Amino acid sequence: MNNRHILFCSLAVLSAICFTSCKKNDEPRPAAQFTSGIAIYYADYYRDKGVDAYVWEMEFYSGSVEATEDGYSGTGQILTFTDVFSPAPTETEPLPLGAYMVSDSHEVFTTIAGMQKDGYDLGAYLTTLVDGQTSALEYFSTGSVEIKQGTGDTLNISFDLMRHNGNIYHNDFHGILPLYTAVW
Repeated sequence: MNNRHILFCSLAVLSAICFTSCKKNDEPRPAAQFTSGIAIYYADYYRDKGVDAYVWEMEFYSGSVEATEDGYSGTGQILTFTDVFSPAPTETEPLPLGAYMVSDSHEVFTTIAGMQKDGYDLGAYLTTLVDGQTSALEYFSTGSVEIKQGTGDTLNISFDLMRHNGNIYHNDFHGILPLYTAVW
């Protein structure tokens, strides 16, 4: 083998490594989908702060995770969206359908980016639980949540989000999402 052949082979191997490691940091859709969730309606909660939108919070659960009076139990993941801004709900569309973008604009059809503020987790974030204890917490900085009407009372919700570290997160929820109204 001559030096040119060795150099060519080395560059070919290096290129292959680069192309496979430089591709988009996509994760395949997880096998364990979200099987339950809730949505809580806060009406025009931020109206006095000049936000002209209605506010929701949504949580989706996978594995054996359940909400309890004391927090959460089980093993799996909780995908949380606080401060989801929507147009006014209607009788036929209590949770307005559409694509919600992760954005800090507080405009209709947005949800805020994940963060910790004053000791609270806010926005779009994913909590991994093992036996009811948090084992990982990841915040999402950009992406979208698309809510579509399924058959009957079911919703088809797709999550295409980017973590703060640049990795892409995909998942789905297909089912009935109980809607609650917060009372204060």
